[in-house]
Amino acid sequence: MASNLVKLTIEHVKDFNADDIFDCGQCFRWNREDDGSYSGIVGGAFANVAFYPYDPGLAENSGDAGEGTTRHLNEIEGRIVIWSNLLEDTPTVREKFWRNYLDLDRDYSAIKRLLTTEDTVMARAVRMGAGIRVLNQNKWETLISFIISQNNNIPRIKGCIERLCAEYGKKIGMRHGEAVYAFPSVDRLSVLRESDLDVCRMGYRARYIAETARQVAFDGGAILDAGERMETKKIEEYLHSLSGVGPKVAACILLFSMKKAEVFPIDIWVRRVMNRLYGMGEENISAMKDYAARNFGAYGGIAQQYLFNYIRKLAKNDPAAYERLRLEEAPKSPLEGDGGDSKSESSRLPAVSAESPEILAKDAGFEPSESGSSTESADGESSADLVDADRPSSGVLATEPVQVSISIPPWSTKPPIASVPSKNQDT
Repeated sequence: MASNLVKLTIEHVKDFNADDIFDCGQCFRWNREDDGSYSGIVGGAFANVAFYPYDPGLAENSGDAGEGTTRHLNEIEGRIVIWSNLLEDTPTVREKFWRNYLDLDRDYSAIKRLLTTEDTVMARAVRMGAGIRVLNQNKWETLISFIISQNNNIPRIKGCIERLCAEYGKKIGMRHGEAVYAFPSVDRLSVLRESDLDVCRMGYRARYIAETARQVAFDGGAILDAGERMETKKIEEYLHSLSGVGPKVAACILLFSMKKAEVFPIDIWVRRVMNRLYGMGEENISAMKDYAARNFGAYGGIAQQYLFNYIRKLAKNDPAAYERLRLEEAPKSPLEGDGGDSKSESSRLPAVSAESPEILAKDAGFEPSESGSSTESADGESSADLVDADRPSSGVLATEPVQVSISIPPWSTKPPIASVPSKNQDT
């Protein structure tokens, strides 16, 4: 595969750390190489991504969670080197694709300053994951991947996805002596029976995947593909109409594939950090969402990634510190107090779009800088652990259409299911 890979270099990138990005539970087909780079499958093609700081010493001395390192972490600048056979004949389009996929045109330095203005908890979280960026992934792959993630851990999620790709995806080459496969298309999965997925060892999720594939295929994936351009509420309603998609899975799809940066996915780890450091009841999901909307504004999803990364790394790397977390360290929650506004007018996050860093920086009072969820924890939980509501307690699929303002296909009118062979990698 290496013989046809093309090199792309993107210079002057800040706020980028490959470990923070590819190992924080937002993606499942990227794996760390011995040299610190990450290899994965994107757009049906192999890719390897590495970040090289201009000053390696600055990066080495910045630390993972040391106090007082925010300045250094924000100032680390370097180049990204990407080897891939994706769009190899069109350099301009290739760079545009990767800048979008890696979210390089969003000013994370400005966002971090806004989020940490009056929030000491967030300041600590940012120091521990200052290189996080939210990827803009394929919508169909993200949908199926997070259905698979339900009540699952990272190693098993990755295994399920790789088996699904090996059985029903197109073979795209060899890597380290093993075949590499693209993610199977909507059309390919929409003709499968639930039993056809037994070989992938999905458990109860197989039924969700088979049903959702037929639902998405009903309109050729038109609504799903249009999600980025739709109002968040409307596309969220559509996602909730799909089999096996609850609030947390929908939020992850919105954040990681549709550029809905305001959504705040809540899993077991986020519930813990909001409980232990922001003083909310661990089951009070509505309070957490309200707090995120008030305090994190248009960047709730980015804030979630910092908090999620922080609490999991602390639990994994320093269990004693994790257990010492005390509520009194947290800023007073407006939901536990008088119900007033959570921040002063001067520190309130502006509701600006992700594509307007100059407006963001102006509101923050400084010039924008140039800028170009993971391993399993000790208790087996991961970024993909869901709020229980995402798995119907009855175990019955919600296959009836949801009445919303957009036109959702009538799921009761399903196309016939064809019996297909287990293997069909090259079709």
